[in-house]
Amino acid sequence: MVIGSSPILTTKKLNKMAEVKTIKPNKENKEEVLKFYEFGQNNSGGSFSVDEKLCHRLIIQAYSEKEAIGIAEDMGVYFDGCEKGIDCDCCGDRWYSADLIEIPKRYGPFTMENASSIAKEYKAIVESTNFKGRSSKDNSRFHVVFDDVVKYAQYLTDSYGWTSPDCRIFYKDGTVKEIYSSKVEKYSKRNK
Repeated sequence: MVIGSSPILTTKKLNKMAEVKTIKPNKENKEEVLKFYEFGQNNSGGSFSVDEKLCHRLIIQAYSEKEAIGIAEDMGVYFDGCEKGIDCDCCGDRWYSADLIEIPKRYGPFTMENASSIAKEYKAIVESTNFKGRSSKDNSRFHVVFDDVVKYAQYLTDSYGWTSPDCRIFYKDGTVKEIYSSKVEKYSKRNK
């Protein structure tokens, strides 16, 4: 499958979890909905931790932020590296705390020209905002709206990618999508 101009690796199963429905009842008979949480990695000390689970960006599907953090920590994510002397004090902690990704995901602001270009490449839409800009000449008043987490992740990976893969999406059912940056792949081939 190709999103934009970059390949997405074949989907694979890491573990055999029971089938999970998108909505589940909780103790108070309220329904909980699966959400996506993003964990970004800082290159503390000048490098990224990359292995069979970790890479520059992790997106974890879970019912709550607490659950997503627990899954991330089980994979090796930590949030107090400077305090424990693991990470570089001048660079800061390696991992950023969880950010909820609400779908549709609005990202920006951009100029209309930039937003239109991004939206075309990633099959997203452009939406105007109330953003006033930094100056009277700043016309960055448009968001790109992604209707799915894979398109959003592919955009981030192509724009800010550092590792290969640059993003892994961990679905609640055990499925994992590895997303590669076209920028990292081109750089790797050029330096071989």
